[in-house]
Amino acid sequence: MKGYSRSKSDFREMLIRKYHQEWIEKPVYTVTKNNMKECVLVTSADCVKCKFVKPHLEKWCKENWFKFKEMEYGPWMDEVTSVPCAMIGDDVILDNDGILELITNKKSFY
Repeated sequence: MKGYSRSKSDFREMLIRKYHQEWIEKPVYTVTKNNMKECVLVTSADCVKCKFVKPHLEKWCKENWFKFKEMEYGPWMDEVTSVPCAMIGDDVILDNDGILELITNKKSFY
């Protein structure tokens, strides 16, 4: 019965040798907090649509590894034409219809 007389450290070394080589050949890529893309939801305080969309967009961000932020609408925002509006990454701006298509998985912005 080979293997029963070995100590725990022997088994640990065997596992390290076996799985360390596989890990080097097939590294696991993860998204770190610093490298996550941002999704900014621009809202106003009295907007009913904003309150409806917010939890669903937060859930979408969590599932797709985006950092969610909420920002109050200000008159200095030239690119925002309607509220709610989502700015995803650096170059994607979605209006309310675009947000609804995104969270219902009918549209992909990639």
